[in-house]
Amino acid sequence: MNLNRINEDAFALMLADDNMRLIHGVLKSLHISPARNDYEDLLQEGCLIFADAYRRFYQLQPNSSSAEFGKFAFRRIRWRLLDLLRQQKLHELPCLQLENSSSDFNTLDPADPSTLFLAEDIAAVSFFQELWKQCTPKERCYLQSRLHGQNLAAFSREYGVSRQTVYKWRKSVMDKANKILE
Repeated sequence: MNLNRINEDAFALMLADDNMRLIHGVLKSLHISPARNDYEDLLQEGCLIFADAYRRFYQLQPNSSSAEFGKFAFRRIRWRLLDLLRQQKLHELPCLQLENSSSDFNTLDPADPSTLFLAEDIAAVSFFQELWKQCTPKERCYLQSRLHGQNLAAFSREYGVSRQTVYKWRKSVMDKANKILE
């Protein structure tokens, strides 16, 4: 049986036997609700994984029952979606809105006595403004965490990156700061 025929059979099975419930069940088991922004995307991924699971199952066990396939498909879809979600989590850096944070440096009101700085403080603010502009969003996240007193190990755990990655960001920030000071 050719690959196109297997794929057609897989999609026909998914629609005919109401196996969409299986995919919705997988999403529910992963605590993914329909209110989530990427729910439809994950549902479509689940459909594609279902077709792939059917193809693999058919190749490995052509004479098995549909109940066995259901178990196999559930596990396969769940594992693949879980891998996909983990990859997304690693690649996105849950950081504060940096646009809002960058404006904190620009809100100096000379009429307010609490914002009157010495010359050194004004120079420090202008230095940090320039450094902030030159940093990437990930480096800004690093800077923000360091300004709040968070250590490197805690930062790497919180954002799901290795300490080596954080060291690279720190080195990049230090290089940019040295260029500004020169």
